[in-house]
Amino acid sequence: MSMASRWMTTRNVLMGTLSFLLLSACSEPAAPLTIMYGDAAVAGVSGASVERLDGESVSGTIYVSIRAEGWMKRVVFSLNDRTIADLTVPPFGVAIDTALLVNGVHTVTVEPYLANGRTRGGTTVQFTVDNGTPDSGNDTAKPGDDHSVDPGPGEPGPVEPGPVEPGPVELGPVEPGPVEPGPVGPGPADPDPEPTPGSARYLDCQAGDDRASGMSPTTAWRTLGRLSGVVLAPGETLLLR
Repeated sequence: MSMASRWMTTRNVLMGTLSFLLLSACSEPAAPLTIMYGDAAVAGVSGASVERLDGESVSGTIYVSIRAEGWMKRVVFSLNDRTIADLTVPPFGVAIDTALLVNGVHTVTVEPYLANGRTRGGTTVQFTVDNGTPDSGNDTAKPGDDHSVDPGPGEPGPVEPGPVEPGPVELGPVEPGPVEPGPVGPGPADPDPEPTPGSARYLDCQAGDDRASGMSPTTAWRTLGRLSGVVLAPGETLLLR
């Protein structure tokens, strides 16, 4: 091989290598993406103001987007590591309703892909959702509302009840009322009267009462046990029924 042929071969190899390096350098992004956001109502309108999303505090519905480049063939948007859009044609953007998110810090990741399906990785930014305090439903009535009353001059307005302090209780005179008789329990047995000669003692096992005197048929004793401790006088009799 001549010197000229060798030189041409070496030149062709170097040119091929240089072309490959140039194509590789031009086919991939050279810097991280800038993720922007703006009002979803004016997204895509020429001249609409957009800002960097990273570190911003947002509310309502926003439109998150990146600037389309010629090498981008597919762009995937993720919110808090969950895919929310997979786009293959520009514009590359997605609307996010922050009312569906809790107040606090969230993340958006945008990952673009080349025509060969390769990606050098996405860009992730953080933003803060601040939609204010949720409405509790206890709105204060304002003058002019249908449910409010506007007192006129000289008329008393509504009185707000304050805390009630416990005070002493005055007791009035107590009127005596009727006394309901309660059940009467058995009382002590009547003392035995002094027996007299020729008298009798009576015992009725059906209608008698051991608390009675036993000196007549109407005050007869009921059981023989009532005789315990009773001394009959001479001539005194015991009548049983």
